[in-house]
Amino acid sequence: MNNSRMLALFVSAAVVVTPTSVDAADIRGVANVQDDATLSVSGRRIRLFGVYIPALNRSCGNSVRPLSCEEQRAARALNFKLSGFVRCRARGKYSDGSLRAVCWNDRIDLGAYLIERGLALANPEAPFEYHALEKVARSQRRGLWTFYGQGDY
Repeated sequence: MNNSRMLALFVSAAVVVTPTSVDAADIRGVANVQDDATLSVSGRRIRLFGVYIPALNRSCGNSVRPLSCEEQRAARALNFKLSGFVRCRARGKYSDGSLRAVCWNDRIDLGAYLIERGLALANPEAPFEYHALEKVARSQRRGLWTFYGQGDY
């Protein structure tokens, strides 16, 4: 088994672990995915903590590089993945009132899910596992790394 695959398995196992305590900051409910890949849960707008979804191409396709918007690709991936209830642990608020949170669905960290598929980047504040997943996605040229390769983004 090559090193990238072993790292991916290790990180995936670490990210799947769900927190055991539920406190007042937890939000549970059915999530509706918005076009910009934010979630609407129990009437609250939630952005995934530690995740940056680049808007590489605001027109969502042009004659030079016909890409779909990364935001839309991430939103479609979340729609595909979500089933039933999500649980989000709030990590703060943005100035627009939206929450910054880590969210799980069926014990899967949704931020890690997007990063692992190359549909999002890890913010500097993201957990170590997110950064490791980003490196694996980049080395395996997944998602946005298909077009931008190994170099700096």
